[in-house]
Amino acid sequence: MSYIDDGARYLILDFSGVPMVSSSFADETIGKLAERFGPVGFAQRFRLINMNPNVQMLLDRALRISAQYYRDGRIPERD
Repeated sequence: MSYIDDGARYLILDFSGVPMVSSSFADETIGKLAERFGPVGFAQRFRLINMNPNVQMLLDRALRISAQYYRDGRIPERD
C-alpha cells in the first residue's frame, strides 16, 4: 500500500505464469483491496493483467462480492 499512499497513479498486478490462485487468496487480497478503495477507486488504482481464464474467474468473483459489500454496506458472503 505504500506505493499507492505515496502517490503512484496505479499498480500493475501481473499474473503471467500463475496457473491458479486459491479463492482465499482472491478474497483476502483482491477482494480486500476492492473493499478498501471501492469499485471505482480499485479500478483506478490497480491493473490486473495476464490472467488465464481460471485466475480471472476467481478474481472476478472476489471483485463481485466486494462490490456487493460496498453497495449494500454489509459483510460479504464468502463461499
